[in-house]
Amino acid sequence: MRAKIMQKGFNYSQDGPGNRLVYHLQGCNMRCKWCANPESIVGQGVLVVHKEKLVESVCPYCAIQGQELNRAICQDCRELVCIHKNQNAGIRFSCFEMTTEEIIEEVRESKPLFFDDGGVTFSGGEPTYQFIVLKEILRRLKEENITTAIETNATHERLEELFPYIDTLIMDLKHIDTDMHRKYTGISNKKIKENIGKAMEQHPKVK
Repeated sequence: MRAKIMQKGFNYSQDGPGNRLVYHLQGCNMRCKWCANPESIVGQGVLVVHKEKLVESVCPYCAIQGQELNRAICQDCRELVCIHKNQNAGIRFSCFEMTTEEIIEEVRESKPLFFDDGGVTFSGGEPTYQFIVLKEILRRLKEENITTAIETNATHERLEELFPYIDTLIMDLKHIDTDMHRKYTGISNKKIKENIGKAMEQHPKVK
């Protein structure tokens, strides 16, 4: 299995306890108007543009004109010559892929850095957007006795299945009012409230 990853790196105590290797997974089922990483929303990833560095010649289909990218042309492009062949500072893809084995091996090599109760955190986007691969990775990490955490919007129907593999469960209710929640995120908060209730009953460490 393969995971789509927007970015990865170390953080201390911001995404769970101690020093942590954080994987930001691509894809989110919400459309929050204040999203700090809107490029993480679309599950398959998107082209990220730095307008001042765009170079017209990197696209053979004339999608780049001056400092603008015509995304209508990009939608039908499967080659992505602009990033796979003509690599440049003006345009990049929002995510890359890693296999479960690659992630597990990277975590193993990082274990000496997990001090002060540190470990691995999966964030987003929304990590449960890639539920199947996330569950497999968390299960494998638990077998390796590596401390895990996820930061989730708590909307997934099967979130409860992950509880046994998560040491720190960080959940985010955007707004308590259902109508306001739907207005600003695009979805209801009903399942979030249900999952938070289950977590408070079943999980030893909820934030």
